[in-house]
Amino acid sequence: MPDCTCGRGPWITLSQIGVGKFDLDTDQLVTVVCPSRFCLVWAPLVDGKIGRHAGAVAGVAEGDCPWIGIRVVDDRADVSGRRSGILERGTVRREGY
Repeated sequence: MPDCTCGRGPWITLSQIGVGKFDLDTDQLVTVVCPSRFCLVWAPLVDGKIGRHAGAVAGVAEGDCPWIGIRVVDDRADVSGRRSGILERGTVRREGY
């Protein structure tokens, strides 16, 4: 994984993940689909990093995912042609690439 030039360790971009949920009031990225093929679930972001979550595949216990703690960079401004829409009314919005 690339090392962030900001000095905050490894990271992945939202466009690489593909989908996230945003707070409609603050436009803050709050949840992403875990990039691990063994999780396949929504993972919360804690201080901009992927937080604890349980995997959807048998044998992946909560907290075992290697993506926990990886920073997610919101690169929506850098990606052209993205689509957006409402996923859940009231609190979050989905951004798809």
